[in-house]
Amino acid sequence: MGSSIITITGNVTADPQVHEFDTGTRKSKFSVACTPSVRDRNTGEYRDGTTTFYDVECWNRLAHNATVSLHKGDPVVVTGRLSVETWQGQDGGRRQSVIITASAVGHDLARGTALFERQQQAPVQSAPDDGADFSGPSPASGGVVAEDEEPAA
Repeated sequence: MGSSIITITGNVTADPQVHEFDTGTRKSKFSVACTPSVRDRNTGEYRDGTTTFYDVECWNRLAHNATVSLHKGDPVVVTGRLSVETWQGQDGGRRQSVIITASAVGHDLARGTALFERQQQAPVQSAPDDGADFSGPSPASGGVVAEDEEPAA
């Protein structure tokens, strides 16, 4: 069965909820309400169309970042794999949830500004200090040092 990739814009309906499994894997879930603007052919005026709700699942690093970055009411853009889950409600009726397993989530900058904070990388273990002063290749060389060339100081 193929999967459909979808991109939506809308508003977060509640703060994301995160769950960490015993394996260390994280999953974050939140819902996004998407209400399109629809133009009335007779009057030419725009009005709100029918709202569609999507359940969004994020995993691992994206789950963490979404949980600390998103809040109820935030305008977002979500891209991911679309699926439909069918289940039985308490009244015995058949229900469906539209789920997006997100590959990317961000604030909708068409509707506001955001302050991006790059995630810190895990510290790299440095080699023992042998007294050599090597600050790496110079930016002018495009980050490349020939084998017979001394690194720029």
